[in-house]
Amino acid sequence: MSSLGTLVGRVREQLSEIGEAIAGNAADRALEEQIRLADGQLRTWRASLAELKARHLAASERRDADAATL
Repeated sequence: MSSLGTLVGRVREQLSEIGEAIAGNAADRALEEQIRLADGQLRTWRASLAELKARHLAASERRDADAATL
C-alpha cells in the first residue's frame, strides 16, 4: 500500500505541476496580448504626435511668411 500511496502522491504532484504550467501559459498569453494592445496604442499616439508637429511647423512657417509680408 505504501508504494501505491507514493505513486498516487507523485501523480498528484505531476498533475499539480501541469496545472501550474497551463495557468502560467495563459497568464503569459494574456500579458502578451496586453503588450500588443499597448504597442498599437503607442504607435497611434506617435503618429498623432508627428501629425501635430507637422501642423505646428506649417503654421509657424505661414505665420513667419505673413509677418515678413507685413
